[in-house]
Parts: sequence; C-alpha cells; structure tokens
Amino acid sequence: MDFQVFGGVDVFRRGERIDTGPQRQRCVLAVLMVEAGRAVSPAELIDRVWGDDPPQRARGALHNYISRLRRVLAPDARVARRPDGYCLEIDPDDVDMHRFRSLIAAEKLDEALAIWRERPFGALDTPWLDGVRENLQRERHAAELDRNDRALAAGRHAELLHGLAGAVEAYPYDERLAGQYMLALSRGGRPSDALRYYETLRRRLADELGMDPNPALRGIHLEILTAGAHPPVEIPDVRTPPAPTTPPAPVPPARIERPEPPRPRRWWLLAGAVAVLAGAGLAGALAAGLPDRRAETPPSASPSYPDRLAPLTGEIPDRAVVAIVNRRSATSVAESFVVDVENWAVEAGARTHLWHWRDDGDYRNQLWRVRHLPGGTRHLVNMLSGKCLSGVLGAADVRQEVCAADDPAQRWTFRPDGRLADDDGADCLSVREGLLLQDTGLQVLPCGPDWSQEWLLVARP
Repeated sequence: MDFQVFGGVDVFRRGERIDTGPQRQRCVLAVLMVEAGRAVSPAELIDRVWGDDPPQRARGALHNYISRLRRVLAPDARVARRPDGYCLEIDPDDVDMHRFRSLIAAEKLDEALAIWRERPFGALDTPWLDGVRENLQRERHAAELDRNDRALAAGRHAELLHGLAGAVEAYPYDERLAGQYMLALSRGGRPSDALRYYETLRRRLADELGMDPNPALRGIHLEILTAGAHPPVEIPDVRTPPAPTTPPAPVPPARIERPEPPRPRRWWLLAGAVAVLAGAGLAGALAAGLPDRRAETPPSASPSYPDRLAPLTGEIPDRAVVAIVNRRSATSVAESFVVDVENWAVEAGARTHLWHWRDDGDYRNQLWRVRHLPGGTRHLVNMLSGKCLSGVLGAADVRQEVCAADDPAQRWTFRPDGRLADDDGADCLSVREGLLLQDTGLQVLPCGPDWSQEWLLVARP
C-alpha cells in the first residue's frame, strides 16, 4: 500500500485510492502515518486530533475510528494495540513524507522534491498537524535551496531562473534565496536586474525589519558589482584578470565633515576594491596645486580629503573602481558632485548627469570601473549598467552606450591639467552651461579654460 500526506491524506492499494472515512478519522490516520512504526498513546492521539477542544467521549470516538481504519486497511496494513498505544505497523518509507526525508538525508534532492505534490495533509487542520506541515514546508524549502546551490555551481542558472523568480515572491525575506536569484540573473547576462533586486530587498529589510543584508548576500552583491567571475560587459582586446579568491576587507563609510561610525551591512564593503585612476601627469599637477589655475580658484576649492579618499598616484590596476568627482565641488564628501547615471537607467543611450554625492550609503550608480586600452586610453564602465561613458563633441548630453573598443568617443584619458578628455586630448568632459546644480547634464566640448571641467578620480567607500 502507498500512504500519502502530500496533497491530502490518502491511501492507495495497487494504484487505486481507497476511502479512509470522514475528516476526523483521516486526522487519526494522519497522526499514525506521521508516526509510522511507532506507538502513539490514546492521550497523544486525542490531543493531536482534537487539540484543546476534545469531545466528552473522546476515547470512545477514538476507539471507533481505530476500528474502522483497521477494517479499511486490512489485510495489507495493520493498526496494532500495544501497551503504550496504537501503532500503524508499516515500513515508514511506505509513507511519502518519510521517503521524502530519507532521500534528503541521502542527498538525493531532485528525487525528494519530485515526491512533493501539494500542501501536506490537504485541508485537514489541527494545531499539531499545522506544526508538522510547517516543518515539512521548511524542509522542502531547505532542500530547494541546497539543490539551487548545486545547480548554480554546475552552471545551470538558466533552468533555475523562472522558479527562483517565483520563489523570491513567496519568500521575500529569505536572503540565501535572494542571493541565488541574483547569481542566476547575473550569470544569465542580467547583472543590472540583479543589482536592482538587491536594492529592493535591502530597502525592504531596512524598512520592515530594521536590518541590513547579511554578509553572504553582501558578498554576492560585491561579486556582481565587480564582475569578478561573470563580467556584464566584454570589451575586445582587453585582458580580464581572474577574480580574486578572497573578497576585499570591509571598510566602514566616512564623511569628512562628520565622520560616522561603521555601518557594517552597507554596500560600501566595495571600498576595499576601490582604486584611483590617475596618471603621473595628473598627480604632478595636483601636487603642484595646479598653479596655472590658482589665482582663479577660491581657497575653499582645494581638496581636503583624508588619505583614504584622496587621489592616489602610481600604477592603477585594470578594472579599478572609481568615482569621477568634479574638481570645483571636491571640498568635502557631502558637497562633491559625481558623474552619475540618471534614475538608474540602464538602457542604451541612458543620459549621464552630475549629481550630488549621496550620503546615505547608496553609491552604486555613482561608481565606474576602469578598463585599460592600448595606448594609455581607458574605458569608464558604469558599475550598475555595465555601459561605457560616451560623448560626442557638441552633443547635448553625455550618454552611456554599449562599450565598443573601436569607438573613440568611448575612450578617455586624463590630461596633465586635470581635464577628462577623449582619446586625442582635444575634447573634454564638461558641465553643461557651466552650472553646478543637481541634475546638471554633461557634454563634450573643446577643452577650454573653465576650471569646472577639471575632474578627480578618487577611491570612495
């Protein structure tokens, strides 16, 4: 005989379902099936079947249900009376829930999950059965998570994606599941969707539970941001170094004018991976204080970063992560304006603006990855969209476009005077109309004397 609790309490004899009686009698059978091979005392049966509201003659009713079940199950199965109670004398693996647990213990996850049909015990509803049902559902969910990990490790992310999309809706606070969904999205060529989902979950956890994502999920977020194993953009003729085996050490956020204590679960863990793109020419100009502009520069405009935030010199590794900060506003963390993508737009041609540096710890779409190209030029790749900073002389707005190594408008270099220029150094990234306001657009113009066109690439938390 085949005993089932998934989808309802049913018994099948040679493939045919047999009638096991009314609802309360099936509750008795359900308890005996859960405890298959073990005796259950009459007191326990009454408590598990009726809870806190047993009938006056509960023992008599229980005896009647047991007698009927004996007749229904004979001769293939037997409900025996033992000194310590009633026992359904069958092999526990004749019950689907016990086979499910045995297969999980044997790490045969696909076989175990294939047994699961629908809600355990169907419509039967008692406090004890509800508790068993919840335990089974947790075990199933844990098995699904283990199976997902194996599938992701085997590169089978595509077959998981649809199921994961539904699962994160059913378990909106499960961070392990969220990480699996993010990895499946990223490895399926959708890193921007993975990052947006992380932001949605981060805000949900903060708003509803007062907590931040756990370290494991932050590590996955960092992996996608830095594209260590699965870069969202592949640029021809650029050799991609292997991903580091050890994630960078977390660095707490800081603000120059008002240092804040560490907030360990923000994404500024990326700080350890952040570096600065600056040539020797730029370093020399900064060290000299840009003397050709000093008379025009108010004293407050001189950068006063702590060492960790200041522009660095020397060789800058490929794929460094930087913030592009406007020189005129680079007097403090809070006042800085940075090159940003408008409204998280990731479609081709998204406009790129100059925005205030955010002070709430959400810096993702204000950071860029550096990729070196032959001849000393570089791509600046947006960390959220994976698209390159692109500008054409005289265009109304600098935009983000799919990275193309043969497009000169997508190659950038730093001139010794601190201007971010195209590959021939003649046309510079400029604040449109010389304004320095939030949402100010950017354009590419001939490199002129306006010092608001001077930029710093800095390491940021």
